[in-house]
Amino acid sequence: MAKVKWEKTNFRGLEFYKHESRKHGVKFDRYFRGRFTVNKQTKAVGLGWASEGWDETKAYTKIQEYRENMKTGAGPTSPKEEEAAARKAAERERAEAEAAAMAAKLDAERLEREAVTVSTFWNDYYFPGVKVDKAAETVRAEERNFRNWIQPQIGDIPIKEVKPSDIEKIKNSMLNAPPPESRKKPKKGEPLKQDQTQNKTSPVGRSPRTIEYVLAVTRQIINKAERLGFRQGDNPCRHVKKPKVSNQKMRFLTHAEANDLLAELKERTPQLHDMALLSLRTGLRAGEIFKLQWGDLDFEREQMLVRGKGGRDRHAYLTPELKGMLKRQPRAENKPSELVFKSRKGGKIRAVSNAFDRTIHKLGLNDGITDPRHKLTFHSLRHSFASQLVEAGISLPVVKELLGHSTLKMTERYSHVGPGLARKAMSSLDAAAKASRTKGKVLPFDKAAGGEG
Repeated sequence: MAKVKWEKTNFRGLEFYKHESRKHGVKFDRYFRGRFTVNKQTKAVGLGWASEGWDETKAYTKIQEYRENMKTGAGPTSPKEEEAAARKAAERERAEAEAAAMAAKLDAERLEREAVTVSTFWNDYYFPGVKVDKAAETVRAEERNFRNWIQPQIGDIPIKEVKPSDIEKIKNSMLNAPPPESRKKPKKGEPLKQDQTQNKTSPVGRSPRTIEYVLAVTRQIINKAERLGFRQGDNPCRHVKKPKVSNQKMRFLTHAEANDLLAELKERTPQLHDMALLSLRTGLRAGEIFKLQWGDLDFEREQMLVRGKGGRDRHAYLTPELKGMLKRQPRAENKPSELVFKSRKGGKIRAVSNAFDRTIHKLGLNDGITDPRHKLTFHSLRHSFASQLVEAGISLPVVKELLGHSTLKMTERYSHVGPGLARKAMSSLDAAAKASRTKGKVLPFDKAAGGEG
């Protein structure tokens, strides 16, 4: 490109040159630039062509604007800077618009979360996780208790607004509910069901343990709502007093009762007999028996792996009686994962057969008993195992390991059996005292008691 020739205009500091061929109208197109000095610094600024909309007046006005900006140190001092400022302003405006849109979205989501009811939260957020993370029995129990107790009282309340008074409604509804079918008086000659009670002091309502469980599920629902941002603040369940639970089993089978029970079960259903025998000799829970697999059995070492409650696995030990019983169990697949005890359809057993309750009824083992703590159930077999160990003088720490308890405190419930040993010791002391008085002299306790000290 040839060297251009700059020509002056009628405006100070403004000049232009003509395009060598291109015209704008009848005249050659002109390119404008301006010069200005601020603080002894001279700056030349190219503006643009007349064909782009520039003329002398517009160009001079813009040059004065740049000059003022340079003088004050604020604003662009050239078209390039002005374009950059415009881009930044556009970016800032776009960012602000995006931030505003995000804030509006979050606000809408917040309002939507705040409007979520307990029932909606259960269906969309809580229960799907339960079905993935918890055992099938627990899933059914939580779904049943939510449908029967939680939903009718607080299902339509926004979960963020649940208060202690709402939790009290759940508790009171359970305390005042009509007795369930299993607690209604049976017809004459009809055997009692396993969970049947006729508590004269409390003809209605649900048991403290059931109420405690429902309140625990409610607490878990609200805890998850807080974790997911559906509510803030203290969990209202903390401020509701739980009913006092006193369902600790106080009765266990004697050896004679256990033998009678096993004999009757063997006549009725051999599989139920075998499971009862296993619980009586090892203390396994019903659920642990239902999960027992052939790969868990080690006949050579005379032990088996017990898939315990809460993931606390342990080992139980096989007596010759148990080894013979287990080896007699039918086995179809010959796989380590095959269940030892199966339902009639070949799957996992879900509950103890009603034949157990009918057997207890026939033997009269629950006759005249109204306190549920003294009622014999399948779980009483585990309780009998532990109680008989303690009665035989086995220490509580050893019993704890055999039962798979996580703390010794859980095993201490069986310490009530221990006084029998103390009574025997006191009887020995009393016998020694009587013997010494009879002979007219004091004898050493160890000789009078027949011991060695």
